[in-house]
Amino acid sequence: QQNGTIGIDAGATGIEAVKGVKSKTMHEDTAKEDTRYGTLLDHNIVGTTHQHIYNFRLDMDVDGEQNSLVEVNPVVLPNDRGGPRTSTMQTETKVVGTEQQAAQKFDPSTVRLLTNFSKENKVGNPVSYQLIPYAGGTHPVAKGANFGKDEWLYHRLSFMDKQLWVTQYNPEEKYPEGKYPNRSDKDSGLGQFTQDNHSIENTDDVVWLTTGTTHIARAEEWPIMPTEWVHVLLKPWNFFDETPTLNLNAPK
Repeated sequence: QQNGTIGIDAGATGIEAVKGVKSKTMHEDTAKEDTRYGTLLDHNIVGTTHQHIYNFRLDMDVDGEQNSLVEVNPVVLPNDRGGPRTSTMQTETKVVGTEQQAAQKFDPSTVRLLTNFSKENKVGNPVSYQLIPYAGGTHPVAKGANFGKDEWLYHRLSFMDKQLWVTQYNPEEKYPEGKYPNRSDKDSGLGQFTQDNHSIENTDDVVWLTTGTTHIARAEEWPIMPTEWVHVLLKPWNFFDETPTLNLNAPK
């Protein structure tokens, strides 16, 4: 976008994942059991509850290859400077050191940045881009994989259970689920990539953003489902010296 934001949109459409049941309406004795795993959409048809989970591998270079993952967490601290207020709003900043520390669930009340400490804007702030794995959508956000931890799928595709991963660049690491997930009995993707726990400070980093939804079916999606979107955003954070849209209409 013209303000420096980079957006990634993923949409799901088509025909619902459905199964046949005995019930025609929710007033029948069989309806409660028939809708244990989904929503009654039409006579004898249940749309099953499921998930759509996507992962984006982003080989980012924020004004160069020497990048680091930075956590910015809002905190409430006592006011020790006088005045009527008893508390203050501040932030705590932390540089994440390793790949395993970087793997985390996304908390939208916090800020995660990919930062280049060797480059600054005009007032001396290091240039960064904000990482937002889930920037809104029309279905409930998938906070993780809805599987029991004893499920084979949970152990084979661990990238689904965390929304933010950062690894040191490796040209052989291209797929979050590994090269052959259908023939693997263990995680051959991000879960394996992070076992070496490389440093991700001031190095060539790759960002992996997992996003998606838990799809609870509704009548308005039957028989053809309107496109349901999820949005990933990368936003400039002190990357520019000022709003980059100020001169959009300036004569050439």
